Amino acid sequence: MAGLRLRARLRRSLRKLQTGASQTDGMTVQELLDLHGAAPLAAVLVLLSLCCVVPIAGVGNVFGAALWMISWQWWQARGSLTLSDRVSSLKLGHRASLWLLRLLTTVYAVAGRLSRPRGRVLDADWMRGFWAIWIAVQAFIIFLPLPLGNVLPAFSLVALGLGHLLRDGLMLLVSLVLGLLALIYFVMLSGLVWQLTQQGFESLLALFR
Repeated sequence: MAGLRLRARLRRSLRKLQTGASQTDGMTVQELLDLHGAAPLAAVLVLLSLCCVVPIAGVGNVFGAALWMISWQWWQARGSLTLSDRVSSLKLGHRASLWLLRLLTTVYAVAGRLSRPRGRVLDADWMRGFWAIWIAVQAFIIFLPLPLGNVLPAFSLVALGLGHLLRDGLMLLVSLVLGLLALIYFVMLSGLVWQLTQQGFESLLALFR
């Protein structure tokens, strides 16, 4: 399975990083991407989406913009994506690199064992435009500075990328469920912020009456 082969490659890189002489240098996004070989667009989607859940301030802004680029490439049915210098040269740090490599290894291991080609309707060519819009919507939520707002949309896009890589319609269905939960969270939090803003504005007006 492709997922298991990729996991073995990532584990070798993880051991090398763990036993390296320097415990301060991490990996750049391009180095992580190079581990995927000639990575198709879906593999880039998985990698960048997982980067969005790395606990570093500002990653949602950077990778949210990169995911918008992917949505446009997806709409155009491009096979691969060349990242901008700003994104590809971004260094995650030693601890973040270890964390992300472990997460990637686990994701590909589980996907490699459990996934199989099925439910090809959601992976049909006529669904390409829908998935491109779906990526853009989830990337928009990731881009916003919401508390824990990166998690659900990021894992929705991870499931989407894995579903396309492994031709697994069940993973695509998981992507829809997680993405809908992210949208519900966004709507509820936006409504709460709007309500608090209105109450604050009314309280401010009351002071001048």
